[in-house]
Amino acid sequence: MAPKSRKAVSSMSTSGHRFAAGLMSALISGALLGFACPLAVSSFLAPLAWVSFLPLLLWLGPSAGARRILAFGGIAAFTAYAVGPGWGMVIALKWFALVYYAVAGLVMTVPWVGFAIFRKLLGWRTALWTMPLLWPLAEWACGHWQLVPPWLGLASTQPDFVWLFQFADLFGGWGVSCWVMLFNVLLYRAVVGQSTGRTWRVAAVGLAMLAPIAAYSAYRIAGEEARERTAPDTQRIKVMMAQPNASPDARPDQRLAVNVIEGIVDSTDRAMAEFARAGDKPDLIVWPEGAIPVAVLTGPTSQLRSFLAGRSRRAHGDTDVDVRNFLAGAVADWGTPVLLGAFDAPRAPGASRNRLLSNAAMLLTPGPPGSGADQVRMLAPYHKRRLVPFIEYAPYADRFPWLRRIEYRLGAGGSFQPGRESKVFSYLDDLGQTVQLAPAICYEELYAADFAENARGGAELFAILSNDAWFGRSQALRGIADLTRWRAIETRRPVARSTNTGRTVFLDTTGRPISALPEWQSGTLTATLVRNSGLTFYVRHPDLFPLMCAIILAVIGGAGFGLRNRIKQF
Repeated sequence: MAPKSRKAVSSMSTSGHRFAAGLMSALISGALLGFACPLAVSSFLAPLAWVSFLPLLLWLGPSAGARRILAFGGIAAFTAYAVGPGWGMVIALKWFALVYYAVAGLVMTVPWVGFAIFRKLLGWRTALWTMPLLWPLAEWACGHWQLVPPWLGLASTQPDFVWLFQFADLFGGWGVSCWVMLFNVLLYRAVVGQSTGRTWRVAAVGLAMLAPIAAYSAYRIAGEEARERTAPDTQRIKVMMAQPNASPDARPDQRLAVNVIEGIVDSTDRAMAEFARAGDKPDLIVWPEGAIPVAVLTGPTSQLRSFLAGRSRRAHGDTDVDVRNFLAGAVADWGTPVLLGAFDAPRAPGASRNRLLSNAAMLLTPGPPGSGADQVRMLAPYHKRRLVPFIEYAPYADRFPWLRRIEYRLGAGGSFQPGRESKVFSYLDDLGQTVQLAPAICYEELYAADFAENARGGAELFAILSNDAWFGRSQALRGIADLTRWRAIETRRPVARSTNTGRTVFLDTTGRPISALPEWQSGTLTATLVRNSGLTFYVRHPDLFPLMCAIILAVIGGAGFGLRNRIKQF
């Protein structure tokens, strides 16, 4: 073989080995980040995210160009989603999970685009320090796009470590994402440093990153515990949640509705009878999403009407009732407000007779003690605003009608009509105190800004109504519930999370579980929560942190671009 040919073969071999090494580094980084997500294997692997970017950064190194950064950063992003949240989507959506996989992988690649640009402008070493700012900014910006799943942030890997990240009440999940990326960058700098004592540098990075946030967390947890101990009885509310273990196939079908309604009413009846024997009762009952899988404000079919009439006849002698009157009778018997998930069919001005259903939360409050069903008041329902793309509706279908053809028919079997406004229910309890309660339905529990908006609107506690049965018995069932812990910390509000099959759980204002029901079992759960009306820094300024990241990056980028031009002119 000629010397030139041997040189070409050697070059190709070296290039192949380098590609293989880069591919392996990207896959390792992606796998570490994916396994850190609580939707994957375990919620105790969160620290893997702190080092997840290290293998890829070590391989890329100072000589990496934009093409290499984008290619292997993208591989790491797609791998992370496949290993982490992707499994839960496959279980829930089967083949349709590929749509979410493609969108999520592209979105998780966006920060690498920014890094490649700053690498070109500022060089490798300076660009590294933009990474902790790029990631939360990209997560915030992409979160305004309808198609983006809201669990793609780095903070989504850390919910089981909320005892360490109580500073989310200052900067929200954006601050946690920044911290995770900064840990990776500092660790990389410690590993590649030229001086001796690499082990000591790595240890110093860990201590410097963990000590201040651990101290702040200890301070905030102690403060919240003291506030709850000294809170007056007027701020305490006893909440009971019912988990019916209803079928995930529940939809506005009258035959299925009979079984679902009967199950949840019977379990609530039994629990309330026990409270009555003890001379006590809860202040609020919470049922999950779709607990009443029919349109409450419209008339039922004959089969459901017959069932309701039979139940009502035994209790009150009524022979002709609809769903609303049936629920009013139950609330009057229990003498306790009930927040429940149901369907509604609102008609917008000028709408046709064929109305779309809305996924709704409704609050029924009883009249004075001893009053009947006619004194029960149903507050104007809340209609779910954040619908799941291509599951509950087709985004942008008003401009591109063909998108409706690729909807994955789930739940109600078609598109829902989105709500337009947030909602804080306000009612008087037995002590005459005003209770301010904000509902969130399923997917909405992942939108931090909405919870901050409701907290500013007066909400003193949150009730999340969800149906997580689509995730089967996978880790995702518990992982989705864990992500809700950020909402409690960010707003310093207690959370009652009621689901059909689990995980039904109470969270305190530090994001720690108070009590929970086992998954895939029917039952009720009761806890006393301490309402809170204070506003955290994050609630007052939910978008401040990513906007500050944008300003700093703009200054850095502008300075770098100006410096490059001056060097060229010189």
